[in-house]
Amino acid sequence: MTVHVFGAISSPTSCIFALNRTADDHRSQFPDVADSVRRNFYVDNYLDSFDSEDEVIQRSRQMKSLLQLGGFNLTKWTSSSRTVIAVLREFVLASPALDLDLDKLPVERTLGVMWDSKRDMLTFKIRKPPNNVTLTKRAFLSIISSVYDPLGLVAPVIFTMKSLLQDIWTNEERIGWDDVVPEILSQRFHCWYDHTQQHLHVFTDASSKGHGAVAYFRTVFEDQSVNVSFVMSKTHVTPVQGLTIPRLELQVVVEGLNITLTICRELEIDLRQGYRPKGCDELIYFHRGPSFLNLDPAEYTWEEITEPEERDVNVIRVLAVKTEDENHVIDRCVVRFSSLLRLQQVLAWSKRFANNTRAKLRDEKPMVGELTELVFAEELYALRKNLELQLRSKLRTFRPFLDEVGLMRIGGRILQAPIDYAAMHPILLPASQLLTKRIIWDHHVRHMNVKTERLLTDLRARFWILFGRKVVKSFINNCWPCKRTSAKPSPPLMASLPVHRLTPHLTACTYTGIDYFGPLTVRVGGRGRRHEKRWVSLFTCLTTRAVHLEVANGLSMEKFLLCFSRFVSLRRKPKVVYSDNGTNFVAAEQELRQALEELTSKHDELPTVMACQQIEWHFSAPHGPHFGGVWERIVQSCKQAMKTSIGNCLVTDQVLRTVIAEVAALLNARPLTHLSVDPEDPDPLTPNHFLYGGARPYLPLQLADVEDMNDNRNSNSGGEVTKLSATYIQV
Repeated sequence: MTVHVFGAISSPTSCIFALNRTADDHRSQFPDVADSVRRNFYVDNYLDSFDSEDEVIQRSRQMKSLLQLGGFNLTKWTSSSRTVIAVLREFVLASPALDLDLDKLPVERTLGVMWDSKRDMLTFKIRKPPNNVTLTKRAFLSIISSVYDPLGLVAPVIFTMKSLLQDIWTNEERIGWDDVVPEILSQRFHCWYDHTQQHLHVFTDASSKGHGAVAYFRTVFEDQSVNVSFVMSKTHVTPVQGLTIPRLELQVVVEGLNITLTICRELEIDLRQGYRPKGCDELIYFHRGPSFLNLDPAEYTWEEITEPEERDVNVIRVLAVKTEDENHVIDRCVVRFSSLLRLQQVLAWSKRFANNTRAKLRDEKPMVGELTELVFAEELYALRKNLELQLRSKLRTFRPFLDEVGLMRIGGRILQAPIDYAAMHPILLPASQLLTKRIIWDHHVRHMNVKTERLLTDLRARFWILFGRKVVKSFINNCWPCKRTSAKPSPPLMASLPVHRLTPHLTACTYTGIDYFGPLTVRVGGRGRRHEKRWVSLFTCLTTRAVHLEVANGLSMEKFLLCFSRFVSLRRKPKVVYSDNGTNFVAAEQELRQALEELTSKHDELPTVMACQQIEWHFSAPHGPHFGGVWERIVQSCKQAMKTSIGNCLVTDQVLRTVIAEVAALLNARPLTHLSVDPEDPDPLTPNHFLYGGARPYLPLQLADVEDMNDNRNSNSGGEVTKLSATYIQV
């Protein structure tokens, strides 16, 4: 064996065996090192400690020499001594790019435990879920399992969490793996995790020269020792124009708040309250923070901030006036009247009474003009001042302009088109205004509840509604008359399929469905031609979907039995038959049963044989054609094929039988499974596979040339058959 399998169950055992065998084979050369191999190796990790640096260097070289004799090359060396690491550079270090003069010694993972090689100390890292993630039993178990402590160095800490996990597991609420842990148990976890109290303190101050803010972390450990660490600071020089001290104080408070929010966001901590000291001067005092942070919070000195006097503040009073009227007369009228015609009449008479004008009775200009004033105020101002519209304006792409009466219309490049001016430059309307909906409703009703495309076309002859298609479609979807006329009944839930539709591994036509369709008119006779009716008897296999068609001269029981006999002779005798509750089917079933009883009563040896050949007949419920969907779908395909082939032509009986035979061949060649686009996939399954054992694709015969049949006086039948042969039919 020259290759070691990685990841197999036997891999650790094989690795340890190979190491021990190497140590035993060369024990005579390296006796002490061989014992270290057997004692201090854990799979592929070697961990050992020595009293002096010279001993470490000597043992490292001996260990590498011994294992090289067995084909093992030790790499990723590290040590807590920089001198040892400098000597071991001749081997492959764990951190090859380590700068011994500038870089810190790395923290390596040893046997699943973090080893700080600089302090020569084992450390453990406990992962805490993010603040926005709820604590579940699954997350809690993951946190406990992430701590690997084979020697029990942090057993007291882990024991507390194991006890909490037991309480979660035995909780009376039966907490699931992804259920949120109750608040009481969650608090116990946070109290255990946050064993240290860490607070963020932000200090601000301002003067006539400048202002600034500085942030510190104050940490209180379990032994009540306090540590203060600097986080960040910001300073600003007072502006040249000068500001009052209260205003500078407010600005520096805002700066302190921004620092606080930045630190809390980046470190994902909660916001704590701050304390305002008297000041800080020296740089060392600035880095270490105020000395009172080492005291208990109860010993802090508080300083109250008084309100500034009126004379120290420059008071600027601003009077703001809102020019837009929320209760505009147009809006009130649109809300009051639901009919656009009535709204036009009221506004026209109101305008005429107020301004003594000649406004037409049904003119939209007064309404639309004031509507655009309310919605497109900025665009109208720019157009009246001959200014360019802003880049953020929704109307910029429409190149709008104002006509002679002040209405906003769509621009364009079709000025020379011989169409109406209103259709060439329609009026712009906002999408969300109630007046727009009134205009849409008026056109919708006047055009007899037309659909989206027609209604939008009629509207754009005069108006251009922003997002018009979306607005019109939403309006039609909420129109109750349209909902009533276009409503479709909910399809009923179909029952389970009968067992005879699902029984596999049987010969085709073992379970058969029967139906009739027609009548079809044919011409018969020579000189004294007459017309007669024919029907088609359809037999379909309920499992393989194979089709057999027979032409019946009538709907009587005798005619059906003849068709049934031909079907049995060509295919096979079915065991179970399903059909509609037609009178001919009921009579045929009774006739077959009566004939069978008479036959078995006359011959003594037949009852046993015929008992195995009886046909079980099932009738659909009266007036329930949906029970026969399996053959109704085939009837539709047959009618479609016959309509494509002979259409409304009056054919002879012989031609009809030929067409029926070719339609049956066409249906039996249809695919039952998905037709793949991959040429390497197998051919789709067809009913012919069950009937003949192969695909047997439908290939119609060319009986004669069409030109020759046109010259033949008696070629009508052949021409009609050729038409079917030359036609592609989709079923």
